[in-house]
Amino acid sequence: MQIDASSCSGSCGIRTDVPVPIFSDVPYQFSASFLPLGSAAEVVLQIEWLLESGHSDIESRYGMLTEPNQWQRVSISADPPDDAVAAILKVGLTGTAGNDLLVDSLDFRMDGPYVLPWMTPGQYGNYDGIFEEYEIEARELKEQIIESLLGGAQGFLGHPSFGWEGGDFRAMVQVKELIRPYETIIADGTPIPGASLTSLNEWINTRGMTYNGDALLLTSAYSRDITEGEIRFATDYPGTLWRLSETGVPSFEASTDAPMTLSFTATIPPGDAQTSRAQLYYFQRSQPQASVLSVTLPATSAREGDGTLSAPGTVTITEARADDFVIELASSDLSELVLPSDVRILARQTSAHFDVTIVDDDEPDDIQTVRVTVHAPNCLPSEATIHVRDNDLTYFGISEVHSPTRVAENTPLTIKAYNANHEWLANHDGTAALAVVDATEQLVAIEIIPDSIALVGGIWTGDVQLMDIAQGIKIRAAAGTAEGLSNAFDTYECTEAADCPDDGLFCTGNEFCDVGTGACQSSGDLCPYSACDEQADVCEAHVVFEDDFESGNSAGWTLAGPNSSASTGTWTIGDPIGTTMWGQPAQPEYPFAGLGCVYTDENPFGKVGYDDVDDGVIYLVSPTLDLSPFTSVTLSYARWFYNRDTGEDRNDFFQAEVSNDNGVTWITVEELDTHTSANE
Repeated sequence: MQIDASSCSGSCGIRTDVPVPIFSDVPYQFSASFLPLGSAAEVVLQIEWLLESGHSDIESRYGMLTEPNQWQRVSISADPPDDAVAAILKVGLTGTAGNDLLVDSLDFRMDGPYVLPWMTPGQYGNYDGIFEEYEIEARELKEQIIESLLGGAQGFLGHPSFGWEGGDFRAMVQVKELIRPYETIIADGTPIPGASLTSLNEWINTRGMTYNGDALLLTSAYSRDITEGEIRFATDYPGTLWRLSETGVPSFEASTDAPMTLSFTATIPPGDAQTSRAQLYYFQRSQPQASVLSVTLPATSAREGDGTLSAPGTVTITEARADDFVIELASSDLSELVLPSDVRILARQTSAHFDVTIVDDDEPDDIQTVRVTVHAPNCLPSEATIHVRDNDLTYFGISEVHSPTRVAENTPLTIKAYNANHEWLANHDGTAALAVVDATEQLVAIEIIPDSIALVGGIWTGDVQLMDIAQGIKIRAAAGTAEGLSNAFDTYECTEAADCPDDGLFCTGNEFCDVGTGACQSSGDLCPYSACDEQADVCEAHVVFEDDFESGNSAGWTLAGPNSSASTGTWTIGDPIGTTMWGQPAQPEYPFAGLGCVYTDENPFGKVGYDDVDDGVIYLVSPTLDLSPFTSVTLSYARWFYNRDTGEDRNDFFQAEVSNDNGVTWITVEELDTHTSANE
């Protein structure tokens, strides 16, 4: 079309014959191409909005054409009025005579990622006499549908006007058959950004959809006789580009082995009443090789009550992906450990973190092993484990009570809270009731002060008082279903001579009450180093040295004496972790008395075979004892010797020795060889 400026009076122009149906809430872009035949010229683009009321609004944009004899493009973007139903595009020329102008390619499109979800084949009727009826060819309908689907529409609604023909229906069917193999890209994909799909020829339009690296590309040229042009498609994946025929048959076009911008020459069909001037291409992403996927946890063990661990878990892949990569997470025991359902590794990264939450339940149980498993497409699954230790109170451990103990006298006592794993609950705060029971664990009417205690950090240490005389009684601590018992002991009391009658059994039989100590004593000093045993009528043994290891190594033991050579199993003083083997105890949780003892090293998680004595011997040596005032002494000790594989290793033995020359020579007191497992 040519505008002859010589026939203009001030300005003149042309307009499109067919109004454009529009949506009132979607911005549009209107364009026209101009070829100045003379010097520079000023042109105007004008949009006439046709309103529901039958009136119209007009918007205008002006532009200068500065390059004579070269095609130039002018565009206008505008938002339709709320009551607009259609638009007519007009172009015009202003200026002096001689600035004649060729006009071509008047077109419109939705501005941005918008699509037209409905089509109108057939004929348009007259619009208030403004324009004549116009028939849409089947080819044009097919082009409209393809353009809409490649712009982001997930379907279309046919809205025929009068003049509907079989060719229109055939065009719809042809489009459906064409895109059927790629419906996932259309339905689940996203539009390709303009920066990733560009044409070096301004007359060739491009658009496309992509899903999981695959892509469907469209090149088109409706308004000019363009047959080919260079297209650039930026992809993050290696793959192959296929050209699709009118029936969808693919033919090889180009390929790439690495993420890059793929350049190819798009061929545009010449177009006629039956053939579209839109060409489809399919980019098929090469399937990636299986990546190595791994998961690590913030710790190998945790305790109930820890909540969300401070250092999160981590998933890692060996190769970064071009887009976000979703990893599925699963816990083998949701009653112990909770995870998010998935974690996302961001594009071009190789790892991501996730929270690990330890569940605090009310069920006393042993150490629970939980597996954390990760899954992802094209990856082998991976897993890691964590041991969840119980924090529920199961029982109380009570230190030894000296026997006999005086009525109403302060008696030191330590009570500790333990879980089902025989682990001290160092984070337990709570109360416990104290009571007195007999040998059959039945309550007896003896007042104990205090009768209730508060444990802080899993322990209570203090004094108790027993307010009556009894034999073979025990102190019980209880809270809910958890309880614990002390050793059996006796209580005594005297305040005057009448409390200590002569029963003929106390050494000489002459007794009196020592009001200073509250104990019955003999009148003579028959036992200079000890008291008399009233029942046996003999002097009680005088203890020169005694150590229950409740106060650590306050006595000064040598834990790895001279000539010690073992690589593992060093003597340790403390509260041992109990272990079992085949249902039988291997290392007892409770020592012979109290809570402390000396033993050969810790056993992590209470596993048999950890930290046992290997590759040599380990000596435990007491401090030097002065026994010169005594003519005879008795040595007693409590020991536990566990030998799992009796008779298999001649180097497994236990030996007790004494020295009467301060360690120069030694005399064997007891020896347990490799055939012995003396668990007592």
